[in-house]
Amino acid sequence: MMFTLSVERGRDRILVVLSGHAALAELLSGIDFLAQLCRRGGIDKAMLDLMAIDHDLSQQELEDIGRYMAQTLAGLAKVGVAVATDQHRGIAAAQARDMGLNLRPFHTIAEAEAWLMSAD
Repeated sequence: MMFTLSVERGRDRILVVLSGHAALAELLSGIDFLAQLCRRGGIDKAMLDLMAIDHDLSQQELEDIGRYMAQTLAGLAKVGVAVATDQHRGIAAAQARDMGLNLRPFHTIAEAEAWLMSAD
């Protein structure tokens, strides 16, 4: 299965959509891509859509992703992550939040978008 990455630029946020089978390298590259777009565009709100991702990552790899997100996306005001219910374990998100990233996981794009644009 092919891994793909798509981008939607909004006025106040950037959305990166990842789909297909993803190993650790693909997911970290997607995070890098999102970080660069935000930095270069002066945008501090980001959304990562992982709804169509298939992976078989270990708990350690998920923790590594969380740490990497916290380091790479540091300085962003909010990061929303949409993840399919059957793929959501909460490990990466918990690790990123523990390291200070204002990140929240959601099970729909609409919920993530609403939170991202809210005042809180």
